Amino acid sequence: MESAVFVFEENDVTVFPSVAKAESGVEVHDIEKLVFLDSGGDVLVASADGYRVKLTATEECRSDELRSRLRVFLSHPTVNLDPAMADDPAEVAVVLMKRQKAALWPRWPRWLHRLVHR
Repeated sequence: MESAVFVFEENDVTVFPSVAKAESGVEVHDIEKLVFLDSGGDVLVASADGYRVKLTATEECRSDELRSRLRVFLSHPTVNLDPAMADDPAEVAVVLMKRQKAALWPRWPRWLHRLVHR
């Protein structure tokens, strides 16, 4: 299984299930202000290829920074999750991706949601 990608903008985070999804989910004009780390803490460098984002893995690992950023995010009152979860970034990725999916707007009727998201 491919490693999840955490995209940090200051103290906010978005999680993508793969590098390919992160590349298609981020806009080129945003890459300068974002930090990209996979669930192991490996740094991904973003570059622009026209209007597409390209993420490239580096040899640099910042697993301590990843856990620290996650602790800050998880402890925020609007997130309301246990900051100790930051010690398992893969678990945090799953939880946050479920929350992101649930927050999609506009909400579809249940029968349509089930039909599309099987």
